[in-house]
Amino acid sequence: DNDNANTIYNVGARFHSTQQLSLGADFKNNGVYGQQIVMSARFAF
Repeated sequence: DNDNANTIYNVGARFHSTQQLSLGADFKNNGVYGQQIVMSARFAF
């Protein structure tokens, strides 16, 4: 069965190492660009 269907997903996690620093990673596929990994760092000041 090949109907050119695309799976759309977004799975991620965030780790709060201190009150000011947060690190995160997401795996996502929006059906257009293919599988991607997004890494983030947030620093509150």
